[in-house]
Amino acid sequence: MLGSDSKAGSQPRTVEIALAIAALIFALAPLAANDYQLHVLTVLLINAMLAVSLNLVMGYLGQLSLANAAVFGFGAYTAAILVTRFALPYPIAVAAAATVGAAVNGLVALPALRLKGFFLAIATLTFGVFAHWLFLHGGEITAGASGLAVPKPDFSAVGLESAHGTYLLTLLAVVCTVSWTSRLVGSPFGRRSLCISEQELIAPTLGIDVVAQKLKVFMASGAISGVAGAMLAAVLGLVDPESFNLLQVIVQFMMVVLGGLGSILGALTSAVLVTWLTEALRAFKGLHEIVLGAALLGVILMAPRGLYLLASTRWPGLLEARSGGSALRGMGWAKSADRPARGEAIRPDPAAGQGPALRVSLMRKTFGGVVAVDSVSFDVRAGSVHALIGPNGSGKSTVLNLISGTLRPDSGRIEIFGGDATNQPGHRIAAIGVGRTFQNLQLVGELTVLENVMLGADAGWARRPDASVRRSLRTREAELAASAMQALEFVGMADFALRKGTELSGGQMRLVEIARANAAKPRLLLLDEPVAGLSLNRIDTVRSLILRINRELGVTVLLVEHVLNLVLEVSDQVTVLSAGKVLASGTPDQIRNDVEVQSAYLGRRAFARPVIHA
Repeated sequence: MLGSDSKAGSQPRTVEIALAIAALIFALAPLAANDYQLHVLTVLLINAMLAVSLNLVMGYLGQLSLANAAVFGFGAYTAAILVTRFALPYPIAVAAAATVGAAVNGLVALPALRLKGFFLAIATLTFGVFAHWLFLHGGEITAGASGLAVPKPDFSAVGLESAHGTYLLTLLAVVCTVSWTSRLVGSPFGRRSLCISEQELIAPTLGIDVVAQKLKVFMASGAISGVAGAMLAAVLGLVDPESFNLLQVIVQFMMVVLGGLGSILGALTSAVLVTWLTEALRAFKGLHEIVLGAALLGVILMAPRGLYLLASTRWPGLLEARSGGSALRGMGWAKSADRPARGEAIRPDPAAGQGPALRVSLMRKTFGGVVAVDSVSFDVRAGSVHALIGPNGSGKSTVLNLISGTLRPDSGRIEIFGGDATNQPGHRIAAIGVGRTFQNLQLVGELTVLENVMLGADAGWARRPDASVRRSLRTREAELAASAMQALEFVGMADFALRKGTELSGGQMRLVEIARANAAKPRLLLLDEPVAGLSLNRIDTVRSLILRINRELGVTVLLVEHVLNLVLEVSDQVTVLSAGKVLASGTPDQIRNDVEVQSAYLGRRAFARPVIHA
């Protein structure tokens, strides 16, 4: 059962207790530390914020950004200028630094909307070089190479020395940062980010606005880096360009990679390691760069997932658990009696039978002069199963991509439930109530089966009748997890909920994809070759699911499939494509007996009725 085979139940509490103990130890450190040790601890805390910040962009969003040192610098200079030139108090300067950091990193995010990997790294590194030049040649504003001298914060009102007060303020900033970031990555925000990181193609079909999500992650990261910059100004009492040079870029990159991408605890661990190595080797000029570089190379070669994630494979209790499994355990989901009956995940579409759910009119799409879809027109009656068949290369998947907003047509019109959906982006198509699966398996490997299906539940949240009712994050996560479990129950995969998607067979992944699409409570479901590569038993399972989705849940289905027996058994209407054009459209019997279809598709034998021997 779900609750009995998972070791994750105690993980969230273990992690929370460990962080609380660490925070307490750091809070008591000033009682035993000398001035130098306190300074090093403060720098360590600043590095921890930077590691957590960059981990949001690189670890969760999967964007190789090398501009974080520049954002860090903008935060530091913002605080320094406000304190020295305008005599503003530090709290206001810190808030302003966070705002500027968010804005600057939002600007950095713009290339990430189009560039990926190496090209994004070069673009963001170029921005970092430009920022360093700006700090160096900023005249009176930045004080050039000599830097801005910043007065230390005054904590005499609370009876603390400046160094002690700055340390405790930095510790408070780290605690708030880690707490806030943990909530972010354990919420729909984190799941959407991981989905974009691994499977950006499918993200819009799950209702994720990729542009907005990237901007949000970059801006959240920038706000944290801005605060870290403000704290650096307070700690050093000097802000100069060399604090934000190429070496700082490398150090921040190492702090994320050494610990492990996508792990907050890994980022914190690597911040401790890098700070310790830097201080231990400070007396040996140039040596700490060599040692850090060698350490980075060694980790990449021997533990590419990072040291912390490597340790977590040996001691699973170290691994951070996201909220999905915790929410289920809190609801006592392991008890079979508590599970809802199959079929409760989605309600029948009230619009069924009131006209076409989908109308495609004269749709055309070309790729570099090659016509993929040529003047295609057909209607899908609400409440029906409509199949789209044709030989390889006939344009079937392209039609689904055009309908779902993954591609945009060159001409023609698409109406969904009576509204014009032509040229609408994928996340808006999903918001209308369109779900889909893909020809190639598209699960997010870093998420559990449950979390993958919760992505679908996230997409359907806005269409819930009670979506406007305010809820706590814990309550909303519990409801999303319950909805996802209902969808998994429907396809018979509930007992695999806490496994990683990469641990499943191809047939199981297909069922999870269908569950994810169903969890969004679609009114129109697009299935792109759902039985491709499956065994005969799995094909029978999917055949049954298609009929149940349509008849029990009232969902209109548009099916693209090559297995003709399946198509002709489950469909109410069939449209045949050939060379990007509609060859025929009609009932399964009409298509089966159409001579042109038999000749153009696969030959007469493909459409012969199976012979049943007594």
